[in-house]
Amino acid sequence: MSETNAERRTRLKNLVKDFPLDPGVYLMKNLKGQIIYVGKAKALRNRVRSYLTEGQIPVKTQHLVRHIDHIEYILTNTEVEAFLLEASLIKKHRPRYNIRLKDDKAYPYIKCTTTHEYPRFYLCRKVMNDGAAYFGPYTSGLAVRETIHFLNKNFRIRDCSDSFMKNRDRPCMTYQIGRCTAPCVGFVTASDYGADVDQALRFLRGEDTELFESLEGQMKHAAKDERFEAAAKLRDSIYAIQRIWE
Repeated sequence: MSETNAERRTRLKNLVKDFPLDPGVYLMKNLKGQIIYVGKAKALRNRVRSYLTEGQIPVKTQHLVRHIDHIEYILTNTEVEAFLLEASLIKKHRPRYNIRLKDDKAYPYIKCTTTHEYPRFYLCRKVMNDGAAYFGPYTSGLAVRETIHFLNKNFRIRDCSDSFMKNRDRPCMTYQIGRCTAPCVGFVTASDYGADVDQALRFLRGEDTELFESLEGQMKHAAKDERFEAAAKLRDSIYAIQRIWE
């Protein structure tokens, strides 16, 4: 005798009662054992239980729930690890309902075009086999943009596109305010510029924390001097970098 929908839902609710209140990834499978949905959670039991509660849930989610036969989970040490594992499993298994529920996000990466004579940093959402250096994926596009801005500003890395750089015959305003060394017009050698990029990469990898410590000191001094707007901007940079390093 086949199981009714009510019986299946009750069985799943009882299963989820034993799920831990820890971060991790949950895998929802159909009757054939195929993974149909992958999700992440800060507290697994609470998140998965929300799919099975009676009440107002989106129609697409209701359709997913009708096809769940079994739910498994993988524990992680942190919510960030759960995010990374979720992204990896979605790309590997391409679950049907991650596509339907539009959960197959293109997460942001920081890309450094190391194969270019004068590399630059920018946000991208796809990793390619092009010889560039990629960092990520990350949970926050805002943190990525803030970190790239910080790298460009402090290591004087160009922020212009390759086509813009190629067509310059004089340095732009970024050079005028001291935030770029103007490789577009040959004001810096490729070797010296490359040294700045290498230093920025070391910072991004967390290998050089001296600048970060200096940043924290600047924030504290700004707050002490009641320069609250400056302190807030430094705080935002610090928070973005911490998220990237995490």
